Amino acid sequence: MTLSVSVADRRTALLALSLFLLAALVLSYTKPFQRLDLLIYDLHAAWYHRPANDSVRIVSIDERSIQALGRWPWSRRLHGELIHKLNESAVRAIGLDIIFTEPDTDDPQGDKFLAEAIAASGLVVLPVFPRRSPQTAALETVFPIPAYAQAAGMLGHIDVELDQDGLSRSIFLKAGLGSARWPALPLAMLELGGALDGVNLPGQRNPLAQEAGSESWQRDYRILIPYAGPAGHFKTLSFVDVLRGTVDPDLLRDKWVLVGATAVGLGDRLATPASAEHQLMAGVEYNANVLDSLLGKITLQSLDRPWQFILTIVPLCLLWLLFPMCSPGGALLVWTTSLVGILGITMLLLVHYQRWFSPSDALILASASYLLWLWGSLRSALSQSSRERERAQAAYAALDQNIVVVDGERRVEYMSPSAERLTGFRLDWLRGRMVSETLGLIDDRGTTPFDGNGDGVGQAESSPYYLLKSPDQRGQLVGVESRMILDRFGQRHGWMVRLFEKSGARLSRDARGQSLFYDPLTGLPNRSLLISQLEQDLRRANRGHYEIALLFVNLDRFRQVNARLGYHGGDRLLKRVAERLRASVRESDILARNGSDEFVVVLEELGSRTAVVTVAEKIIEQLSRPYPSIDPQLAITASIGISLYPQDGEDSEALLNNAYLALRNRSVGDLSQLRFFSTDLHKRVRDRQDIELGLNQALAAGDQFVLHYQPQVEISSGRIIGAEALLRWRVAEERYIPPTDFIPVAEESGLIHQIGAWVFESASRQLSDWHSQGLELPRLSVNLSAVQLERRDVIDNFLKIVDSLQLDPSRLELEVTESALMRNMEYATALLRQFQAAGGNISVDDFGTGYSTFGYLKQLPINRLKIDKSFIRGITSLQDDAIITLTIISMARGLNLEVVAEGVESPEQLALLEAHGCDLGQGYLFAEPLPAKAFYALVRDWNGLGRQPSVVQ
Repeated sequence: MTLSVSVADRRTALLALSLFLLAALVLSYTKPFQRLDLLIYDLHAAWYHRPANDSVRIVSIDERSIQALGRWPWSRRLHGELIHKLNESAVRAIGLDIIFTEPDTDDPQGDKFLAEAIAASGLVVLPVFPRRSPQTAALETVFPIPAYAQAAGMLGHIDVELDQDGLSRSIFLKAGLGSARWPALPLAMLELGGALDGVNLPGQRNPLAQEAGSESWQRDYRILIPYAGPAGHFKTLSFVDVLRGTVDPDLLRDKWVLVGATAVGLGDRLATPASAEHQLMAGVEYNANVLDSLLGKITLQSLDRPWQFILTIVPLCLLWLLFPMCSPGGALLVWTTSLVGILGITMLLLVHYQRWFSPSDALILASASYLLWLWGSLRSALSQSSRERERAQAAYAALDQNIVVVDGERRVEYMSPSAERLTGFRLDWLRGRMVSETLGLIDDRGTTPFDGNGDGVGQAESSPYYLLKSPDQRGQLVGVESRMILDRFGQRHGWMVRLFEKSGARLSRDARGQSLFYDPLTGLPNRSLLISQLEQDLRRANRGHYEIALLFVNLDRFRQVNARLGYHGGDRLLKRVAERLRASVRESDILARNGSDEFVVVLEELGSRTAVVTVAEKIIEQLSRPYPSIDPQLAITASIGISLYPQDGEDSEALLNNAYLALRNRSVGDLSQLRFFSTDLHKRVRDRQDIELGLNQALAAGDQFVLHYQPQVEISSGRIIGAEALLRWRVAEERYIPPTDFIPVAEESGLIHQIGAWVFESASRQLSDWHSQGLELPRLSVNLSAVQLERRDVIDNFLKIVDSLQLDPSRLELEVTESALMRNMEYATALLRQFQAAGGNISVDDFGTGYSTFGYLKQLPINRLKIDKSFIRGITSLQDDAIITLTIISMARGLNLEVVAEGVESPEQLALLEAHGCDLGQGYLFAEPLPAKAFYALVRDWNGLGRQPSVVQ
């Protein structure tokens, strides 16, 4: 069965065809798609090779000849001797593709010898070519020296035509200054050898070739070169072998001999379509291909413009004739066949008739015709579908049934007037919106009428209750009969849904439907409705490729609070908690009650982990406010566990379970703590509990955390100009827990905020103490965790400490890793700018190990970069590490940033860093991290590594 489709009507179709024919005519003159033509021609040249003509020989000035006869240029005597050898072998003609434009001043007799050899042979063709005069910049013809020119049998030009992409595909058989008088060198050989008369030449004529003035180089008789093959395709003999007579004379007898350079660095080399893998072709091989084509009368010529136009429009007219009779699949087949046919005709003309038909115009117009037909077909189909839909909707309206038509993506397409009255929604607002976001239609199991795999047909009398939402967010229970709608290919197009209103089922707060889906105390969705809504959100997130955050909120010590208030007071408190939760989130977010003192918040499209933290902190703040109407003395706190879709789970149950796990494994001692789920939490919970407990005890004890200080040395002078404060956790005498073990636990549990505050305050106090002792350390660096940057008040708290100690902020520096900055660059940048604006310094720690780019550095408020010690370790032995390190130094210098090299351990590393302008060094070469007293003594006695006394007193 075929589908008859026209663009509009017959007149419009004829007009469109006329425009296409006009376009074909214009394209035949303008050639805008010439690059496509060249690509097709090149593919043919690279793929189609033919045997080389056995009567063509190349005598090559190759590497072996140069090695045997000495450096180039050789004495002219050698060329004369070669000509004598070739004459003895009775060759047809000799083409010397060698330029002799100046006499041989070292051996004048050699010039005479070569001239005599050329004259004695009478079969030698020498090259001429155009160039710009060095004195006048005018075009001139370059000839061999007069003695050679007079002795030569003929002169032939070696002018090469290059296309716009730099490839040589054609040659002009005649060219010259003022008029095209000189034959191409291969043509001159054939004329001299009597194979061609030089009169009836093939090729495209240039009507201006004989009319131009004497100042221009004219070309005539253009032919496309049908390359026989790539470089090395022709029989080639070494110059030294022919000269020494080691070549069988029969290999040269009655042959057309071209002499030229193939050695690398000698002679010209050309890019051609036949060049394999970008291998250039020597000029002598290029001339051999031209000679081969002339001998075999295989001279390619472009089709005349009329034939080009005819071959372009014939397939175009056939397409316009066949398309209206085709189905969509048939039209695709016709179009594909036309493309293959156009390319087939191109190859047929090229291989068998030596005529080049440029197929790009026909290919482009055929494809444009197919796209236009597709557009017209789609437009007609949509129009027909619209008419059918209008007829169906009219039928639904006439039936006065509660009909809703839903498409395959579960968006509302149509709703009958009676269904509008039942639902309270207007069709013009509802059309195109998701059913789940508007009508709801979910049962107490969280399923919808569209979740089945069958045909979706149910009986009205046996249909279950479905909750139908109304615009006021209340609802009613309805029965549903749904039927799947299939398209003409048997694929699901959507559903036709009929709604049955249950008598007396309009919901109130105590109705059956309300109890099925809503918590009767708070009015919030219950767990059943939560799971249903969450699954729908997850499907949307999967389609839209965005994240969802699930917050599991728990009221701390609610049993004690409930016992104090009584059950009535506890219920009032839960209602107020629900109200505050609703005020803390957006209307589009899901809020549900999961249990007695547990609530769930689902956040969509917040964009970052920091945004989730902001909402969670807002919830904690709102819930911790007083409740004067219940009990003026009441104060409650909340804990929140957070899981993220898709990384923490791909379904509702997984997200709920993981958020609950995160909630129950929060840090001990901070009841308002929020906590993110991590994928390895299950394995680490037991091990981490010990570390968390120890960290809390260490904070409470106040004597287990200590700071060590490692100096930062100015490489050029050897002065100590700063230090980095490094946290150590001492759990026993001389026993420390490595920071790599406890810092991640502190970050995940949130204790890093307290620990980080302690580190900053302790380091600041130490800096102040050193000042009172007479030690003026210019700068002290303190590490800042990525988790600390999630707190909006972290910098405010730091600056309060600085003010309380009356410290100069410029003597303090915050070190932030690349990954911490890139985690939420805009938010982190704003906080760091606050510290920098107060006078503090910012450095990027472990630079080169993260995933930032150099382009981001210009946007960041930083003063210096610290090269990670992993690069410094291999700087003197591994080339990659050295290159990365020196690149960072150079780049930082361009951005006016200081560079600190971490992990300097050897004098060789220091010398290399100094040679390339690195500003500062830090590592065991200078000193290991030391307690405060030992560091003070180090600086006091520092002598600048033997260079000069330190200026630090």
